[in-house]
Amino acid sequence: MAKHFTCTWNGPGPQSPDNYGYVKFCLAQKAKIDGEHAAYNCNDSRVADWNYIGDHQLEIATPCASGGYGDIYCAGTSHWAACLVADSGALNCKYLASHDDCAWPGKFTYQLLPTYLAIFYK
Repeated sequence: MAKHFTCTWNGPGPQSPDNYGYVKFCLAQKAKIDGEHAAYNCNDSRVADWNYIGDHQLEIATPCASGGYGDIYCAGTSHWAACLVADSGALNCKYLASHDDCAWPGKFTYQLLPTYLAIFYK
């Protein structure tokens, strides 16, 4: 089972993860599940979801623990980044170990969830 915690690690610096040697895994778009939930999917894998683990919380899924989405990319990777993508294109990133998952700090209404979430690995 993945170790669950609040996403607090800001990573190697304020720039995009690709400036620190990370490779983009995918760009996931927000999808409304029903009136109470939303998800971010890359291909057929859920990389994050909203309003499941707590009231208005965004959970970043584990890339490489049991049931993770990282698949073949988990071999040789130790860290991943999840970045909220602002309408301006600016990234707000949190980093996690490959076998962890985390809840984004703070809460979001559905309307304030970013349209896109970018995932990177290294």
